[in-house]
Amino acid sequence: MELIIKNKVIVAPITTILKTLKTEINNSYLDYIGPDKDGDVAITCPWHKNGHENNPSCHVFSKRDDNSIYYGTCHCFTCGKKVPLYTLVGYCLGGDDELGKDWLVERFGDVFIQQEKLLPEITFNTPSKKYLDESILSCFNYYHSYLTTRGLSPEICQYFHVGYDRDTDCITFPV
Repeated sequence: MELIIKNKVIVAPITTILKTLKTEINNSYLDYIGPDKDGDVAITCPWHKNGHENNPSCHVFSKRDDNSIYYGTCHCFTCGKKVPLYTLVGYCLGGDDELGKDWLVERFGDVFIQQEKLLPEITFNTPSKKYLDESILSCFNYYHSYLTTRGLSPEICQYFHVGYDRDTDCITFPV
């Protein structure tokens, strides 16, 4: 899956992103950045041992065509930290996720949506409205005791033409 941040797609390979980050943070984290092997880049974890572990235990997922995990997901098998790439970047830069997102977009972001496409106007064929003559309401001009249990007095029912249909045993509401 592509890494999309702020409507930009991050197009650079993970190793390029990590090496650029390492140079900008003056090697304070990421002592080791391994090669991309089978969609995985091994790095030293910045969250434990102050980022200076002997054996790299953190891995950054670098496959774009796998829908089971997001491109750029970082997972350390020692401390258990699992975060998106922008969190790793933000942490290494001494900031938060927003700093990491901004840094990635500024350096490696490419336009994701080049232009908006509008759908053609949809027209609905509305059926012609049918109106019944109001004289039909007199056929339902009956009061049912159920209406009392619902708090409707005979006067209110007469005023709003609420009635009762004896044939279907239904309360009627003119709409």
